[in-house]
Amino acid sequence: MKSLWLNERRLITAFLVALLSLIGGGCEQKILVSPDLPPEQRAHIRGTFGGSIFAGADIIAVDGEPLSAANSADILPGPHTVKVQYNRPGGGSVGPVELQFTAEAGHEYVAKWHYSWSKSLYSFSVEDAQTGNVAVSGGETPP
Repeated sequence: MKSLWLNERRLITAFLVALLSLIGGGCEQKILVSPDLPPEQRAHIRGTFGGSIFAGADIIAVDGEPLSAANSADILPGPHTVKVQYNRPGGGSVGPVELQFTAEAGHEYVAKWHYSWSKSLYSFSVEDAQTGNVAVSGGETPP
C-alpha cells in the first residue's frame, strides 16, 4: 500500500512540474545572435524530451550563457561549448557535462542522452537534426 502511495505521489509531482514548465515559458528559445541575422546564417540547438515527460537532454548553457527553461537557442556558426544534463523521470538529474562541437550555418542540432546497460554509464551527444550525423559525443558519467 505504501509503494502505491509513493507512485501516485511521484506521478502527481511529475504532472505538476510538466504543467508549470509549459506555463512558465519552457518552450521559448533563447536568441544568442542578432535577431536581424537570417536563419540560413545561424544555427539552432535544442534539447530533447522522450520516453517520459522528463526523460530528456536538457541544455543548461551554451558558451557559458545560461538557457534556464528555454532548452533551445539560436547560435552563430562555429565552435561552441554546450552544458547538457539528463533529467530523470522520477526526479534528479545526471550531469551536467560539457561538450564542444562546431555548428554549421543553416543547421539544427539536437542534444541527446544515451544509457549503456553493459557499462552502466550515461553519455551525451549533439546530432545534426536533418542528417542524424553526430557532431560530438562523450561525457560518460555513472548514474
